[in-house]
Amino acid sequence: INIEEDLVEEVARHIGYDKIPLTLPTWNGAGAYLPGEDRRRQARSTLIDLGYGETISFSWVRAELDKHFHLGETSTSVLKNSIDEERPQMRTSLLPGLVESLARNFNFGNRNIKLFELGKCFQQATERPYEYEQIAFALTGQRNESSWQHQQDMVDFYDIKGAVETILENCGLKDYKIEHSAASFLHSGQAAQVKVGERVLGHFGQLSPALRDEFKFKQQIFIAELSMDLLLSLPASEVKYTPLPKLQVVNRDVSFLLPEQVGYGEIHTAIMGLAIKELVSVKLFDIYTGKNLAEGYRSLSLNLRYQPSVESMTDQQINELDEKIIGLLVSTFDAKLRH
Repeated sequence: INIEEDLVEEVARHIGYDKIPLTLPTWNGAGAYLPGEDRRRQARSTLIDLGYGETISFSWVRAELDKHFHLGETSTSVLKNSIDEERPQMRTSLLPGLVESLARNFNFGNRNIKLFELGKCFQQATERPYEYEQIAFALTGQRNESSWQHQQDMVDFYDIKGAVETILENCGLKDYKIEHSAASFLHSGQAAQVKVGERVLGHFGQLSPALRDEFKFKQQIFIAELSMDLLLSLPASEVKYTPLPKLQVVNRDVSFLLPEQVGYGEIHTAIMGLAIKELVSVKLFDIYTGKNLAEGYRSLSLNLRYQPSVESMTDQQINELDEKIIGLLVSTFDAKLRH
C-alpha cells in the first residue's frame, strides 16, 4: 500500500465489491450540447420541417459511382478487407448514396421524393483517412401531392435553392453569396455553389443529364451537398433589432441591359455594397432575352425598396440614390439603362 487509492481499494475488497451500493455523482449544473451540436440539430430539423426524410447509407461505395461526384483532385480511401467486393471504397460524398436511394424508390414506384443524409465522408491523407462531415439532400417529383386543391406542378431549381437558403438562415448565416458552379455532376444550366468569403460551402442544382440517363430517371432530380464542418465553424451573423417603420416605403423599378455573363448575384452584392441605409432590399422581378436586344445582352429589371427612418424622402433625394446605383452598374458591369 503506497498511496491513498491503494488503501481505498483494500477497504473495498475487504467489505466486498458486491456489497457497495451503486450511486451516481450529483450534478447541479445545466446540460449543454457539444460545440456545434445545436447548429447540426438545426440543419437536421430544418430539412425535416421542409418535408425531407432522413436516410442512412453505407460509408463504402462503388468506385465508379463515387468518382462522378468528385470535385477536382480527390484522394480516395480503399478498404483492404471490404465487406462488399463491389463497394471497396470509402465515400468522398454523400450524394452517391442519396442517388442510389432515389433509384430504389423509383423501382418501388415512388416518384415524389425528398431525402437527406448527415454523415461522415473520407479522403486518404498521408497514412490515415481524413474524415469530414457533410449534409446532402435531394428532391424530385411533384411539389404537392395530387389534390383538387393544388396544381400538379413539379419541383424545380428554386425548390432546392430555397432549402439551402433556409438552412443557412436558420443556422444564423447571412453573409454568403451564390454563384455558378462548374461541378460536373450538375446540369450546366442549373448549377450553383454557395461561398462564404472565398471558401466554398457547397454545391446544388439539377443532376446532370448523363447521370440521370445512367440511373434511368424519367424526371428531373435536384441535389445539394454542404460542408457541415465549415458550416459549424462559421460565426453567426450579427442580429440587430429594427423598430417597425413609421414612414411610407418607396418602391422604384429600373431596367438595365447587361452582358449575359453578368449574374444577378454580382449585381445584388455590388448594390448592397454601397451601404445605402435607406435601401432595404433589391429584388430581380423580370429577365428578358430575345428580339430588339443587342447580341450578348439581356434585360434585367430590379425593384429598389427604400425605407426612410427619420423623415419622408423627397423625389430629389430618391432620384439621387437611384443615380448612385445606376452609375455603379454602368461603370462596373457596362450596364445600359432602359427607359
